[in-house]
Amino acid sequence: NFAFVSATPSIGSFDSNTGMWTGISIAIGDTATLSVEALVLTTVGGFASNIAWVMTQDRSDIDSSPGNMGVAEDDSGKSSVSIPIDICGERNEQIELSAPPGYATYQWTRNGMPIAGATGTIYLATEGGEYNILLSDPSACPFEGCCPIIIVDTCECPPVICVPLLIQKTN
Repeated sequence: NFAFVSATPSIGSFDSNTGMWTGISIAIGDTATLSVEALVLTTVGGFASNIAWVMTQDRSDIDSSPGNMGVAEDDSGKSSVSIPIDICGERNEQIELSAPPGYATYQWTRNGMPIAGATGTIYLATEGGEYNILLSDPSACPFEGCCPIIIVDTCECPPVICVPLLIQKTN
């Protein structure tokens, strides 16, 4: 749901065709930064997360293995975005929120408070608010600690249209 717009590396170069950032050489304790700008391609709303990993390096790293795509290691970075979802409570609209399967426990929250009975992978939201999912292993979930799923309860109805009407009876 994203389209690449631009990338600005502090060191090296970025190839938008391959998605590879190369030519980076930094000393211990230094930092290199790649800023990526992307256009959101959906107007439906929801949540999306992008993750980037170090794929190769020329020095050993005791706390990560480049190329293994391990999100718990220090060789990855994550960026998330939440686009509000509109529903109309007056029309009994609802939106299905889902979390990834395979965790021991689930707890959906609304505005930071646990929702009673909302302990499954799916929750049907019927009112506005900021929703999150708390999992038994939050380090592996792209939703935990990121942007909430934002639902706006709005009922956009057209204004009452008043058209002048003239009735004449002619013999």
